[in-house]
Amino acid sequence: MFSERPVEFDLREIDHALATAWGELPGYRALYYEWERAQWGAGSVQLTSDASAWESLDADWRRALLGALAPLAVGQERASTALVPFVDAAPDEEQQVVLTTHLVDVARHTVFLDRFYAEVAQRDEAEMATRLQNQALRIDGAFNELLTVRFAQASEQVRRDPKDRAAFARGSLCWHLLIEGTLYLSRVRALFVGLSETNLSGLTFGLRRVARDLVRHTALGLRTLRDMTAGDAPLTDALRAEVESLAAPGWDALGGYEWLGHHPGEAQAQRQWAAETLARHLETVGL
Repeated sequence: MFSERPVEFDLREIDHALATAWGELPGYRALYYEWERAQWGAGSVQLTSDASAWESLDADWRRALLGALAPLAVGQERASTALVPFVDAAPDEEQQVVLTTHLVDVARHTVFLDRFYAEVAQRDEAEMATRLQNQALRIDGAFNELLTVRFAQASEQVRRDPKDRAAFARGSLCWHLLIEGTLYLSRVRALFVGLSETNLSGLTFGLRRVARDLVRHTALGLRTLRDMTAGDAPLTDALRAEVESLAAPGWDALGGYEWLGHHPGEAQAQRQWAAETLARHLETVGL
């Protein structure tokens, strides 16, 4: 028995949620209320059947799946600390509240994916730290640059100087719009296509919840950058330059993973989807 609903439903759900965010550009209080309504438990996702289904997959398929999941798992764990300076530096109290919910979300995503590793894919590893270290080795150079260099640098600059609006904006652009709102969502879409052919129902269920959270995080980035750039031409110009500097690693990170080699029909589709999605993000915030 494969996925209980057509994969097209999952893809349309992401697209519809993004279109709503672009059209409505929800405010901070609305995003907080949406977070309250969308609660789910990382510990309550059933993974028992996934463990037996995992044994039926061939080694190449397993390796490709773990490689596709690695940037998501490692990035969410690292965001649990890298986002803290942004919470402290947010100029609006309601924005601080919403950013705090993102800390809860990335912790939940980290725990859910670690459960998948511990209970399904890497049952021989006893500690979360070891499992995360193993996944970090699967991340390619482009994603590593975005996660551990570009976003980390913005986070450190915001920590040193909470009033540095340019660093705050760069971090939001890199994390919310590029990494979460484009690269992660395009990757999850590709994963849905492959997972629809398996009995990994628990992983699929959890990734649906993760995707909804990622769209909500993207909506915050859209709102934040729209508010920050309104009437601020120097900041707008600086962010346009930042977009140019992020283009090369962003494009490389989009295609540089083995999963699409197992699903070649998805490679071009997801690159096109990501390019169009990022363009809509930037148009929405005036970049």
